[in-house]
Amino acid sequence: MVEKGRHIPGGTHCGESGKWKRGKAHHNAKVDENIVRKIRKDKEKMSYSQLKDKYGLSTTCLFKIVHKKTWKFVMQEVKAPCSQD
Repeated sequence: MVEKGRHIPGGTHCGESGKWKRGKAHHNAKVDENIVRKIRKDKEKMSYSQLKDKYGLSTTCLFKIVHKKTWKFVMQEVKAPCSQD
């Protein structure tokens, strides 16, 4: 592999940084960060088969999103506490 230049940044199909693109910037992304948040929130009250019908994704893809095997960098939005004056 060293002869092919795959050991250095820019020597791979990952680009100049040598890292995979994340999120919607990846060429093969089917969802974006907002949809990932919705899927994780919906999983609290829906089954995988219902999610599959709603979002058009495979059960495996949904499982990996819910259990943060993929899209692990996407955090749930946290609401700021209301201050009472």
